[in-house]
Amino acid sequence: MPRLYKAILLTLSLGCGMLATAQKNAVSFNLGYHYNPDEFYLSAADLDSNFSPEQGLRFGMRFKYQSFFNTTAQWAWHLQAEYSYRSIPYQFQTPYTDNQKFSGNLEAQYLDLGLGVDQRFWLQEKLRIGWSATAALGVPFQSDTTTSNRPPPYPLRRATHYLPYLELNAVLERVFSTSDKGEWYVSIEPTARLYARPLHEQETNKGIFTGLGFSFGIGYRVY
Repeated sequence: MPRLYKAILLTLSLGCGMLATAQKNAVSFNLGYHYNPDEFYLSAADLDSNFSPEQGLRFGMRFKYQSFFNTTAQWAWHLQAEYSYRSIPYQFQTPYTDNQKFSGNLEAQYLDLGLGVDQRFWLQEKLRIGWSATAALGVPFQSDTTTSNRPPPYPLRRATHYLPYLELNAVLERVFSTSDKGEWYVSIEPTARLYARPLHEQETNKGIFTGLGFSFGIGYRVY
């Protein structure tokens, strides 16, 4: 019996030790850019044959909350919110306006809300790798508006009312500060996005649209 009691006490002490060091929740903040194909934004055939917008950059600020499933802190579910701003430069001229040149930027703002899963692995001490998958929905705050003093002679494209997409991230995390309560870390995340519909209403292109990007972040994980 004494051996049984010792075994039980040892098991309980090990279990309590694992729970004490378990990483249960984390919050992170990321800044990043996303590239998308030209045709994802504007269709030149719908506007003017000389219209050729450059490839657009989408700047995003993302807040993410993670809650881990187990004591090893490998698997987690997460909630994230991302504010993004997009600006597309344009320049063209048309004989219908005496060959005047029009240039400026089309700008839009979005709020993306997402839910997903994460997995992390220790590569070495203080260095983790992993991945995450998120199903998200983008809601436009602002449809395309022009910043030019001389607006182009065509109706501005209205953004779709919602923009569903799947986001896949590779993650590299580096812990730089630890304490009894938690740890601070920085991260780099290459990103791929699959959009289920075009950005603009009445877009002629069909199918799945892809986008690539990257972000840098800082986070805090609670023990």
